[in-house]
Amino acid sequence: MHKKEYILMGSVLTYEVVSMLLIAYLYQILDSHLIKIIIQNVANVLSICVTLFAIKMSKKSLRDFGLFTDHLFKQILIGLVVGFILVVLLQGLSFLEASPNLYDIFSMMLVGFSEELLFRGFLFTMIYELSGSKLKTAFISSIIFGIWHYPVGQSIDQVIGTTIIGLIYAEIRSLYFRTDKEIGIIPLSIFHWLYDIFVL
Repeated sequence: MHKKEYILMGSVLTYEVVSMLLIAYLYQILDSHLIKIIIQNVANVLSICVTLFAIKMSKKSLRDFGLFTDHLFKQILIGLVVGFILVVLLQGLSFLEASPNLYDIFSMMLVGFSEELLFRGFLFTMIYELSGSKLKTAFISSIIFGIWHYPVGQSIDQVIGTTIIGLIYAEIRSLYFRTDKEIGIIPLSIFHWLYDIFVL
């Protein structure tokens, strides 16, 4: 009945798990921070490509998966405002002491976009189409998001924290899901980017 959706999700998740395990292995054997960042960026670009290919195979539009440019300025503004509110709530004003370099800023932007496209774009939409429930979709996609972070961090605390953050993002995504006020991947990527720069 939903064979195509299961195959697409399974294929993308299999790629992502293998990729994450390979990255975790490389992180253990490599000493260079720069090489690790380059590997992470290449993996994120490949993740974006695999996710976009799966979206194309689904025969749905990018908009169906939350990627659209309608009201782009408003989307960016929502991303910045809500992102800074989340950072202040989680970090207080100590985030002002952070001094990320330009390369880390770009790298974290790539991380945010690739993970949001995958988890709150592709998986969120596919799980919703299978379950019909925004609540189930938010929980399932957030749990997968949390577990997906285990191989690199190898910490249950990180899995729990990432699951909670994923749930916040998924709930924001589900607020106006498939309405004219939909909060898509662009603002979520900005939330994620700000969180990664100032909280992690």
